[in-house]
Amino acid sequence: MNSLRPSFFGALALTFALSFGQLAHAGPAQDFVRAKHTSLTTELGKAPSPARQKNVEHLMDGFFDFDKLTKDALARHYDDLTESEHNELKALVQALVTKNYRKNIEKTLNYEVAFLGDEAIDGGKGQKVRTRASKRNSGDAPVEITYYLHKKGDAWMVYDVETDGSSMLRNYRNQFGKVIRRDGFGALLAKLQDRLDKT
Repeated sequence: MNSLRPSFFGALALTFALSFGQLAHAGPAQDFVRAKHTSLTTELGKAPSPARQKNVEHLMDGFFDFDKLTKDALARHYDDLTESEHNELKALVQALVTKNYRKNIEKTLNYEVAFLGDEAIDGGKGQKVRTRASKRNSGDAPVEITYYLHKKGDAWMVYDVETDGSSMLRNYRNQFGKVIRRDGFGALLAKLQDRLDKT
């Protein structure tokens, strides 16, 4: 498992568990996460094809709120940018998350996930769903993965994933702010595009 942990902790590399343990204390938010994961893992279990890739991208778009993720990651810099710049950054974030998800899900097919329940956050405006990913037939320590969700319209959507205490959103925010302050927004786009090309 040690060789796999960096993919869990990387700011732009997300590992989401692939096979699902027994449902525990399920609420609507946990049901949403479980259903989306089931659909995604089923799709990724198929042979690679343009159709599979398109379906994965569609499922991811319905799983993550990339608008909120991008806005929250930009923090105070959000209001300094144009709508076109917001959309350009969101497209890169979405592409990176989707690409890394696909790569990591294919590497962790032998992981089993226990759903540990969901609970209200932000005064009832959001939910967090806790899971624990364990490698089958291994004594390696399990990985704790928590999904943070809010309602977008009538639907639950994920805006952050925390892995063993490492938050994707917080890592994005720290990196984005540092690059923008030092080199400007254009440099951030270039760095993300380079990361995407190399992933």
